Amino acid sequence: MKPNFYTNQLTDDYIETVKANQDIDAVYQLLGTQFNSAESNNSIVNWEATYPGPSSYIRECIAIGTFIIGYCVLGFLKPDGANLIPSLDFEYFLSITTSLIMAYATWSAFSGFIYYYRFNENCIAVKRYKNEPEINYKIARITGWVCSIICIVLALFFGPMIFIGAGGFALASFAMTGMKRKPYYQIAPYNSILYIQKIKKESEISLIIKKQVFREDNNNIYVYEMISSVSLYLYDHEKMDEVINLINKKVGYDVEYFESEDDESSVNLQKKSRELGTPLNRVTINKETLEMTHDIFTADV
Repeated sequence: MKPNFYTNQLTDDYIETVKANQDIDAVYQLLGTQFNSAESNNSIVNWEATYPGPSSYIRECIAIGTFIIGYCVLGFLKPDGANLIPSLDFEYFLSITTSLIMAYATWSAFSGFIYYYRFNENCIAVKRYKNEPEINYKIARITGWVCSIICIVLALFFGPMIFIGAGGFALASFAMTGMKRKPYYQIAPYNSILYIQKIKKESEISLIIKKQVFREDNNNIYVYEMISSVSLYLYDHEKMDEVINLINKKVGYDVEYFESEDDESSVNLQKKSRELGTPLNRVTINKETLEMTHDIFTADV
């Protein structure tokens, strides 16, 4: 096994964050800080990429299908499906508007992702979020505030007993006031990279890394390494080779490299790493005493 297989990726910052607050939001805040630090480096290698998912047209097809189904079902608001025929009355307006809203909601739900890739001297930092319009969240926040105000006014007039039947609606309204896009972060230190795989059809560089994660039970908090992957989508195939060369340079040696035409023919490198018996570090924190113990284990195949 090459040197990166033996590195310890458990950092003091991560351990202290988890020890203080066993909350994934606190971890994402730490990773977000690390991403911002990498972004401030302003590396010329940095880039953004959109990933539509398995098919670039799948959400359009599903949205069109949703519109057609909604339109056909609502067409029977009038006897014998008369509402399917365009008209200027309220029933047709309700039918076409509802169908369009359903189609737009479906289109947004099946949106792809946009990735931000940032490089510095120590790591590759990735931020990902759903590639959907910001107006969706703005509308949700406005709707939440309007509904919350309505709930407060009704409570002033009719008393808190009104929430016995409408408590769920009130809670949902208050929750919507803070709705915003939530990014997902990944940090891949160069010394955590075990394998590199280029998947040509997907325009993807897949990095197999040792990643730090945590879990807890009634007595202990476990901060440990696991084998994971980071996907770098890059549609300039010449630049893909430049990025791979840069990674090898930062690592300090040529990382074991694989190349495949598509996902189906790609090598399962996470399984390969487990079969190899990659040593993984683990810190166990006693919740009562906060005493920490360290051990090394191997993942099940």
